Amino acid sequence: MKISFVILSWFFLVVRSNASDVLVLSNKNANGISLTDNYLTVFEDTTSILTINAVIANDSAEKFKSITYNFNIHPTSTYWMKFAVKNEGDPFTQYVIENYYSHTKEFSIFYVENGKVFQQTTGEYITYAHRNFQHKNLVLDLPIPEIGKERIYYIKIISALYVNFNFVINSQHSFSHYSTNEYFLLGIYYGIILLLILYNIILFFTIRAKLYILYIFYLLSGMLISLNEDKLGYQYLWPENPELNPLLSFHIAPLLLVFCFLLYSSNFLELYKRIKTLFILVWISFAIYVSIFILNFYFPLLIAIRILTPLPFLIVFISTIIIYINGYKSARFFILGSGLILSSIILIQLRALAIIMGSIFTVYIFNYSLIIESIILSIALSDRIGIIRKEKEAAQLSVLKELEEKEQLQIEVNKQLSEKQQLQQKVNLELEIKVTERTKELSSRSEELEIANIKLQSLIDQTNNMNIKLDLDNWELKKDVRHELVQRITGQEVSIDMFKTVFKDDVTCLRFLDELKWSEGFVCTKCQYTKYKEADTSFVRKCSRCSHPESVTANTLLHGIKFSIPHALYMIYLIHARRGDIKLEALADISGISIVSASKFRAKVMEKMLQLEKKHKNVTWEQIILN
Repeated sequence: MKISFVILSWFFLVVRSNASDVLVLSNKNANGISLTDNYLTVFEDTTSILTINAVIANDSAEKFKSITYNFNIHPTSTYWMKFAVKNEGDPFTQYVIENYYSHTKEFSIFYVENGKVFQQTTGEYITYAHRNFQHKNLVLDLPIPEIGKERIYYIKIISALYVNFNFVINSQHSFSHYSTNEYFLLGIYYGIILLLILYNIILFFTIRAKLYILYIFYLLSGMLISLNEDKLGYQYLWPENPELNPLLSFHIAPLLLVFCFLLYSSNFLELYKRIKTLFILVWISFAIYVSIFILNFYFPLLIAIRILTPLPFLIVFISTIIIYINGYKSARFFILGSGLILSSIILIQLRALAIIMGSIFTVYIFNYSLIIESIILSIALSDRIGIIRKEKEAAQLSVLKELEEKEQLQIEVNKQLSEKQQLQQKVNLELEIKVTERTKELSSRSEELEIANIKLQSLIDQTNNMNIKLDLDNWELKKDVRHELVQRITGQEVSIDMFKTVFKDDVTCLRFLDELKWSEGFVCTKCQYTKYKEADTSFVRKCSRCSHPESVTANTLLHGIKFSIPHALYMIYLIHARRGDIKLEALADISGISIVSASKFRAKVMEKMLQLEKKHKNVTWEQIILN
């Protein structure tokens, strides 16, 4: 009794006879017919030396057995498969047989007609110029018998990698239709990747963030993986160099993908800054991965490579979750992206190990994942920049509040000065009144002139002493105010605007430098004499013995600079406050000089700071100014 099954799926519709296990081709099932294990019998040639004639001559049920596994479980063997086809269609439909595993070294089909063996062969190392079909998969013609007749076919598979025995028979019309759609969708995929790369290049040159260039390299490595997986790279980029396929597929492309992903992830998550242990663990996993790759050149460790490939991605995924739990909100989208790429890598390795069958989903899982992950990571980048912008705005508000407090303090100081001036005016007025009264009294009492003159002189002396004391008090008050502002600047990092409230111009800076340099007295650098006289030029002292002039900037870091002295002082202060951890672009913007000049000045300041720290524990920025 003949029983027929009709199986509907995405790719095939198969009608099969259980009685004979013969694949029946008809007009109803001419598209996407899968050669399942019900139609195939397999013979494993462990010697890999048998020819088709020897295989046909020894064809028997003992040699060709039903499939108990659907892949070449021993990659070193040659596998022969046999199936029968009966044509119940029309004489005009032509068929092809397709092997999705394009890394198969040899894929051949044989049949016998009128005592003669006919053969077609293709494989990974056969260039596209010598193939029957210019297609990324391995495709061969399948000449079918006349209507109503059967024909036996033999398939030969040689592959150093695992290959699923998942062959598909299609009419040429159906094959052309689905191939066109497949190439069209792949074109859209690569177009999206290239647009993402171009978009991130524009963002990099606009924002100057290092993360964007790292993301570009990650996308390029992912695209290289895709080009090797779907063989479009071989078909269009290096069609005459098939030897590049294993080099790129199993060595260069995977290493680049893992390295670029880890580098991008470490920088995005700030692992070294936040949790150094996770940073070390991530790169240890990469070291293990690279070690296995190197050992594979000497020992057969392909299965170990397949198993360990997801390890770095798994470590990054776990690290992302830990970072997010610890409060780094920018990692929330990165969890989705890294989880998606981890899932795709696991599925790819399971398919490569022949644990799962190849399908439209598993073959292109990396493509789907890379596109979705790219969108998610782009959102994650935007989210991270938004969070950084909010933090920056909060910091600016804090600085503005601090400036307002300092401005209020300045108002209070000015108020105190005003009150003191009013007190001085009041005292002066009272003294004037007293002097006037004394003068009138002396004019009316001439006989007491001498006594009155003595008293008047005494009052004048007292007045002068009070004026001197008030002047000294005013000077000390101004000095205390300026000293308080300097101490506030020294205690914490301030902006250039706040800095200039103390060091307004060159004259103020030179006066500050004069007090700093000669706070313990003048010493001639030429003859060591300690007395001096003022020179004709401001802020220059001349030795009283040898007349050697010395400017206030001589033997300091400000000597011979070509830009503003207040900016130079602020650069010294900022480099000291951040211990040199400031970008050259920021220094150049502050001082209005070139990056090269900023680099030289920073190096000069850092050298002086390191010299002083060897001798003293706490080095102030004022000490750095003096050589």
